[in-house]
Amino acid sequence: MKEDKVVYVQTKNYLRVVKDMNSLMDKMVNLEDRHFWKDKLKEYEEEGVSKEKIFSRSTDIRDKKQIYNEDVKLITNLMAQLTLFGRILRTNKEGVVDNYPKLHFPMWMRMTSPKGREMDYYNLKQLKSMSEYLSSLPKEKIEEFFE
Repeated sequence: MKEDKVVYVQTKNYLRVVKDMNSLMDKMVNLEDRHFWKDKLKEYEEEGVSKEKIFSRSTDIRDKKQIYNEDVKLITNLMAQLTLFGRILRTNKEGVVDNYPKLHFPMWMRMTSPKGREMDYYNLKQLKSMSEYLSSLPKEKIEEFFE
């Protein structure tokens, strides 16, 4: 009987992971803010992990790549939530976000302008606005954010 070999997993290149997340975020900026108003952890657990149980212990390179991609997607979604809503959203059994401050609402739910005029923010894309703004800044100005 052939014995299984023990494999020690090499650390992923941090910059590669961040680059993969950035690449996915570049695609996500075109999504409306409301797309992120759900429990992404629960969605991952219910949809992603149940499909991936077949692959999660697999040693096949394609299966490992699929797991990696799903994890990058989850972390990028959580990062988008943190940016848009100031927290990672969780929902109760009825699917209602239950960890958002009382009487606080995300901008996409706003129905009037600051002057009281009726406005439609439903299709708001704040990630896109932020991305466009940051793209317009000189590199030196962006580096100031990290100092």
